[in-house]
Amino acid sequence: MSGLLKVVLVGLPNVGKSTLFNRLTRTHDALVSDTPGLTRDRRIGVAQSDESGEERRWLVYDTGGLGDTDDGMAELVAKQTEVAVESADIIVFVTDMRAGLMPAEIELAARLRATGRPVWLVVNKAESVEPHDAVAEFAALGLEPIFAVSATRRRGLPALVDAMAAAGAGRDAEPSPEGMRVTVVGRPNVGKSTLMNRLLGEERVLVSDTPGTTRDSVVAPFHYDGREFALVDTAGVRRRRSVRGGIEALSALKTFESMALSDVAILVCDASEGVASQDARIAARALDAGCGLVVALNKSDLLDSDSARQRLERTADLSLQFMDYVSRHLICARTGEGVGDLLKRAAQCCESTRATASTSRCTRILNEALEASPPPLVGGRRPRLRYANQAGVKPPRFILHGHRVDALAAPYRRYLANYYRRALGLHGVPVVLEFRATPNPYAADKR
Repeated sequence: MSGLLKVVLVGLPNVGKSTLFNRLTRTHDALVSDTPGLTRDRRIGVAQSDESGEERRWLVYDTGGLGDTDDGMAELVAKQTEVAVESADIIVFVTDMRAGLMPAEIELAARLRATGRPVWLVVNKAESVEPHDAVAEFAALGLEPIFAVSATRRRGLPALVDAMAAAGAGRDAEPSPEGMRVTVVGRPNVGKSTLMNRLLGEERVLVSDTPGTTRDSVVAPFHYDGREFALVDTAGVRRRRSVRGGIEALSALKTFESMALSDVAILVCDASEGVASQDARIAARALDAGCGLVVALNKSDLLDSDSARQRLERTADLSLQFMDYVSRHLICARTGEGVGDLLKRAAQCCESTRATASTSRCTRILNEALEASPPPLVGGRRPRLRYANQAGVKPPRFILHGHRVDALAAPYRRYLANYYRRALGLHGVPVVLEFRATPNPYAADKR
């Protein structure tokens, strides 16, 4: 069976869906807060398991909380969630043990059963009671299987992960040529399909001045510099409040799926309009998905003056300031100007997403970073980092071990991530650092 398993997390606001999403995808992509209704859009991540020595992967969707809100967003949130549910292989209904069974959850469970898709029940925040006691009240919903978990403390998660991995056994990602996967993304009518045809050297994709011509993701084999690629053209992504109808929402969903499964995304912007806030949102989505990123400033032939080019640079610097490690290329897809350099950097990004380093090298880089700039003192004491190892790729992920690591401030963590990126020669990829506290050998247990 082709296509990765799609697992959609659904539930009322503030039951812990985003925390569960972060645990399953091993990221911090979804914002987590005690404020109900914080998540209003779908987030897509790739979960994986090494059960029985065989790596299995599946897609996880985080959705907005379904329930009453006072800000006029309830209808939009419901539509976003409905689109995700329609494409789900498994619906995971997340509830809150502390809050108990809510009347709205009884109604929601009935609606989910009516979809005809498997609905699993997860009783979250169950760290303080035995699993049997945690699920007793929610058994009245008539959903099976039931998992009692604590997403914050990772209790009960192995059983849930194993069940998802087993459900996805035998399924593979969308068939594509062997090699690296490059997805072309951007707003409608910025020239994505024109760039796609230029890269392929033929009119493979329909091109029109009408926004929204591309409705689905189109995959094509591509050969460059002795390497094989799968090139993916996607539908244009508009601002969420501008999306009208289920077809457009589903097209956006396919675009986000393509990014989650890609090595690198080429973000196409309209140079004549400058870099818009929506371009920055799409770029953030690509980086959240863990793929590399290259920015193509298309339609350079429409920049008819130095002032127009300067205005473009200002808007790009302002909108994309959070990703200063991503390269920007001025191109004209229609004539081919600048496309060669763009493709060369995209190939470098693909390689960077899969880069690996030994534990000795990771530790050596850590020591060089600490020597160049030690961690700031916190409460008169300095956090100590002892060694590092790589834990994964796509994106490169490193675990740094030491004492008092929780005291490391966000600016210093960014410094370490940037240091690893430079030391390993990584181009246009996010670097994920995980900090783990190690036992202090000098803190003997006195009895």
